[in-house]
Amino acid sequence: MCGRFSLVATDRALSNRFHRADWPAGRKPRYNIAPTQPVLCLRWEEGETRPVWLRWGLVPRFAADPSGAARMINARGETLLEKPSFRNLVGKNRCLILADGFYEWHSPSGDFSGKSPKTPYHFRLPGGEPFAFAGLFDRWNHPGTGEVLETVTLVNHAAPPWMAWCHHRAPIVLDEANCQRWLDPREDARGKLGDFLAPWPPAGFEYFPVSTAVNSVRNDGPECLVAGLAGEPPGEPGTRQGFLF
Repeated sequence: MCGRFSLVATDRALSNRFHRADWPAGRKPRYNIAPTQPVLCLRWEEGETRPVWLRWGLVPRFAADPSGAARMINARGETLLEKPSFRNLVGKNRCLILADGFYEWHSPSGDFSGKSPKTPYHFRLPGGEPFAFAGLFDRWNHPGTGEVLETVTLVNHAAPPWMAWCHHRAPIVLDEANCQRWLDPREDARGKLGDFLAPWPPAGFEYFPVSTAVNSVRNDGPECLVAGLAGEPPGEPGTRQGFLF
């Protein structure tokens, strides 16, 4: 499960990572991106990859209305081809969701239900380098007005052992080669999903506790990334760094 993430990277940092320069004008740093908000994505359009804004929370094209979007912010990678909302998107409606960190909440009791007090942690690459989540998008047409709503969901899978102390699910972060493959419409990802669900190479993600300011979607400034206080994560004594996937 991934319910919040950040993208404060500069245009230059995004260009260095994704090898393009045409980022949306007026783009602002986002410290606390939440469901139903616009997220910056890359997708294949008219023979090239282009940056686009998509609303986070999938509304399938066959939906009667968009009310369920907040419940479809994540898609389980292991069952993508079994779910009507996702299986038709894996063929051609793949995209990258751009980020430079994501948040998970740790409960000392191991309770993932949300009923116990939790400490928010921020996970990022060293130096805050931007990266991409695997995403799927769809277009919904309002039956009355014809208005088009483009939405996206973030693909996740079972958390690796090193991250299981924090949450049992983890977002799929794609390396550079798989970013290109995920975007390429000629790639039949339906028959090769295992390639994209494979563990991330040991490039090392950092993680550290942050302020509970991030708990509220109303907070979207640097205060969300102020280092907080917490005990050592279970299974990771003496370190704040692990390997993602």
